[in-house]
Amino acid sequence: MIFLGIDCGTQSTKTIALDWESGEILASAQKAYGFVPNLPPGAMEQDPKDWIEAAERSIGEVIAKLGALKEEVLGIGVSGQQHGLVVLDQEDRVVRPAKLWNDTTTQRPVRSNHGSFRGACRRHRARREHDAHRLYRSKDPVAASKRARELEEDTQHPASS
Repeated sequence: MIFLGIDCGTQSTKTIALDWESGEILASAQKAYGFVPNLPPGAMEQDPKDWIEAAERSIGEVIAKLGALKEEVLGIGVSGQQHGLVVLDQEDRVVRPAKLWNDTTTQRPVRSNHGSFRGACRRHRARREHDAHRLYRSKDPVAASKRARELEEDTQHPASS
């Protein structure tokens, strides 16, 4: 059994082919990309098209290295950089370069507004922690499960305080 592992990172996309039984890496490839040049200090952006091209090329290279073993690939695992912003239009086309997780250009506005949200965030977190503790100790699993779903929905659509 062979599985592909694909990691789309901040500087490159890496692909490996792993033999599940032995743990041996049978093939690997890495394709680098850069950042959008000439941005102001703290700005970190990339063109998502570069990620796709790097993934296609690294996957293709690994598959070519596997040769006939490519027929034994049973699945893939994908990981990627977190907390980036990719803006799409109505047809799901990329509108502008992606803002990366390490972009610091919004630090000043966030800090200036941080105090106005601090109290509401603390109250919300405290209520969730209290409810989570009660769920853990609950003797009624059906009610606990129902409340857990309510908490999950509340997290996805928090009410403004």
